[in-house]
Amino acid sequence: MKLTTDQTAAVQRQTGADPLPEDNPTMGQLQEIFGEHTFYVAEQGLVVPETTPEETAPEAAEDGSVEFMLVAVWAGEDKQSLQPIEPQPTGIKLELATAH
Repeated sequence: MKLTTDQTAAVQRQTGADPLPEDNPTMGQLQEIFGEHTFYVAEQGLVVPETTPEETAPEAAEDGSVEFMLVAVWAGEDKQSLQPIEPQPTGIKLELATAH
């Protein structure tokens, strides 16, 4: 799921996490492998937000919630590359509701 500017701000307020910048040189490759998402780099690897099961459409998440899914783990001891995996829930669920 690709987050809007308001949704990204809501994630930042709740976690302090910033998404991978759109102009990052790896963005094209990440989108080719994982699709159109807002990507976050975490200690365990690469995570993306997905609508929770109660949400039926991405636009429904505008004022709903998302769960972050781990889609790639760090490979090697140097943790300089990512290995794609079957998406796994991280247990991190956030509300994206914004103050109107």
